[in-house]
Amino acid sequence: SYARNISSLALSLRKKNQIKVRQPLNKLIVPVKNILERRSIESVSKLICAEINVKKIEIIDDSSGIIVKYAKPNLKILGPKYGNKINELKNKLGALEKKQIDSLERGETVALEISNEKIKISLSEVLIEYKDIEGWIVANNSKITVALDTRVNESLFNEGLAREFINRLQNLRKQSGFEVTDKIILYLTPDKTLEKVLMNHINYIKDEILANDIIIKEETKREESIEFDKIKTFVELYKINP
Repeated sequence: SYARNISSLALSLRKKNQIKVRQPLNKLIVPVKNILERRSIESVSKLICAEINVKKIEIIDDSSGIIVKYAKPNLKILGPKYGNKINELKNKLGALEKKQIDSLERGETVALEISNEKIKISLSEVLIEYKDIEGWIVANNSKITVALDTRVNESLFNEGLAREFINRLQNLRKQSGFEVTDKIILYLTPDKTLEKVLMNHINYIKDEILANDIIIKEETKREESIEFDKIKTFVELYKINP
């Protein structure tokens, strides 16, 4: 299914480039070949956004210039066949236009001239790769291609910190033996980065960890600390008795 294909490609890109899944990213671009593909992806785009933690999916027509393909020789096959002419062949393949690469991908052959000799090249003899555009990384499998916007501005970064903070607190709730439905009050020692995160995401954090209140105070019992990125804070969790 499209959802599974796109999600696994995007998640593999995150992993390869060491971008945490909890870090929200702005956009994923998916080129489509026809209206049917577009509709199928549109119907699951919310699901995919949640799964891979991006704000939006932009579906573009395959002809759009954002994703640039290029062809290079599959040396295992063409090396023995063309020997010392392989560099010339490499240059010729590198100069192929998009429409020629498209026809290769459709299973057609492409005619080239190497040292005044006319040859035909098919898809099995080449490797089709993608040029990464600055800030974007591209992946594909036989069915679909995706491009992930890896640029993280301050607001996306802070949202990522909020998600990480929530995760740490949910673990602390479990360790403290609280029920999933228990409401809590949370005390934190001051931390500049965390305070910035709280300023923008306080309600989201409260909702996720079921906190009626989050209070910053200079001293806690200093039993539990939460530390990641540039954040370090000591925390106390208290259950509110109904």
